[in-house]
Amino acid sequence: MVAHQEIHGKVGCGCDNTSETKVFHWMVSYVAGSHFEVKRQYKPGILGVGGGQLSVDMAVIDTNSHEAVLFVEIDGGHHFKREFFSSTKRNSTPEHDLKKEKLGVPMLRVEQRTVEKWRMPLVEWLQTKIDLVTSGNFDSSVCCYSDGKHYETGLYATLRGV
Repeated sequence: MVAHQEIHGKVGCGCDNTSETKVFHWMVSYVAGSHFEVKRQYKPGILGVGGGQLSVDMAVIDTNSHEAVLFVEIDGGHHFKREFFSSTKRNSTPEHDLKKEKLGVPMLRVEQRTVEKWRMPLVEWLQTKIDLVTSGNFDSSVCCYSDGKHYETGLYATLRGV
């Protein structure tokens, strides 16, 4: 488990309508009344390629142990394409994603375009995964949800040997 460290910052563009904010508010209401809380822009204590602290979009924290029990990442286009940034700036996001996934905390990855559609199958998937984690019965380190094939092909899959 990873000890709780948090940074107070904005999610995505900081708008109330971002995909990350939508999932964050849903998760907060879903775990309300339990001994879990949801934090955003959670810093698990690892450094990125450039030496800066990495953060995950959201973390479910056990308020008894103060440890992260689940990470949630909402993946926009830069998670799947190295050319997302200009040719003068290298996109290290894929390598950063791998570092976060190797921390031993279960990780849910959801493609941003899928969140924008916000359909019932996604909500049910999130509920099931959160219930498994908070009951101590989660059996996978990384689970991905997408309406497309971004997690099955391309850079994401290549870095993981899929």
